[in-house]
Order: sequence, then C-alpha cells, then structure tokens
Amino acid sequence: MNRTLLPLYEALESGRLCLVPTDTVLGLSLHPLRPEAWHALEEIKGRTSQKPCVHLVASLEQALHYWAPLPAPWMELAEPCWQNGATIIWDLLPHIGAPFRSPAGSLALRVPYRQPTLLPLLQTLQVPLPTTSVNRSGTPPITAWQPAQEFIQGTSIYLPEAGLFSLPNPQTLPSTLLQLHADGSATLLREGTLTRSQLCTWKGMTLRVSS
Repeated sequence: MNRTLLPLYEALESGRLCLVPTDTVLGLSLHPLRPEAWHALEEIKGRTSQKPCVHLVASLEQALHYWAPLPAPWMELAEPCWQNGATIIWDLLPHIGAPFRSPAGSLALRVPYRQPTLLPLLQTLQVPLPTTSVNRSGTPPITAWQPAQEFIQGTSIYLPEAGLFSLPNPQTLPSTLLQLHADGSATLLREGTLTRSQLCTWKGMTLRVSS
C-alpha cells in the first residue's frame, strides 16, 4: 500500500468515519469491525446501523471469501458489472455473520475499479469496507466535495489529503444495484451507472421483471 494512504488506513483502523470519494459518488466509509464507527454513522446520518450498506472489496477473490458460490454465469458477469460501477447483492456464506449479514442474509459488494487508488487500501484492510452516501437519511445525497466538507465540519470524520483521490463528477449517477437469484437471473433494484437496456445486451444476463 502506498504510504500516502496510511493516514486513511489508520483512521479507519482507529474507528473513525472517513469521507471517501468512491468510483461512483462521495461516500462515508468505516471499518466494519469497529462498533464505535457504526455508532458515529448512526448519529451523523440519523439511521439505524441495521440498514445494509454497500461494501467495497479489492477483488472477486476477496468477495468469494464472504459470498456463497456464485450462480452461473456470474463468475463472468461480476467483473464487467464492477468495471461499470454496478453493485451486486448475493447470499453470504453460512458462517459469515454480523456486521456483514443483512436481515436477508446477503451482502452488497462492489470492486471500485474506477477509483483505483482505493484498491491497495482495500487489499490491506482485508475486510469489505462499508460505504454509504453523504447525507442525513431521507435527504438527497451530497455529490460535490465542498458541500460534503461542510456536512462533516465540526465532526471527527477523517478528511483525506487533497489530491489523494480523483473526485467523482457531481453529476455522476449512483451505482446500479443488482440482486442475484439462485437460477442465475438478477433483479434490477436501481438503475444508475448501468441501465436496464444496457444490461439486456450482455451475453448471459437475464433480468427479471421488477414487481
């Protein structure tokens, strides 16, 4: 890991929330095994820690340490989804519990390929990194850097060194959310960086009709 990432790594390890530009939008990230960080997230967002977060991982290999075996053809579809900023929700292995397990027994994962500075940090952490939007629950996400800095002003949230990350365009769409099913199909829960029409052109992709 590059030494420039060390202060961010240490902030996460110490249990602080961190403002992190992801591959899609700005996010608040925390070490999943630090209860004090979850409490801080509850306070600043006004949400329960039981509400699932998207988690960032360094690779498909790391994802498979947490996910149950992927249904065909998702061993091939996962990487192109992540390269286009999509998030995949799939069942956890039986022995994986809190804080990763959602009430449905699943975990939403994404490899942030479009923010490559994050990848060595994720490799060093060796656990999926919970990340959520910068906002109070129920209000629109903050997508620009200056308002995000104002949002965390007066808190203990760690602000990375300027220039460490490329900042997402404030107009960037949020991550597309895909819920996988055992038969290999997927439900499109939210359109974002990838649309239904784009996904339908992919070989092996079967999308269910949303109810």
